[in-house]
Amino acid sequence: MTHTKARRHEVKNGKEESFEILRAFVSSCEILSTHKRGLMQQLFPSPEEVEA
Repeated sequence: MTHTKARRHEVKNGKEESFEILRAFVSSCEILSTHKRGLMQQLFPSPEEVEA
């Protein structure tokens, strides 16, 4: 591989790795958001649950 092709390959791999890290971060945020929603529902039940 020439120097330019090698550099392009490095950049491509770096981008792919960055996207994987970003996907993992977004997934973690979604999981935490779901968990938080569940905790909030335990603290503050809906009016229907209180009346039952």
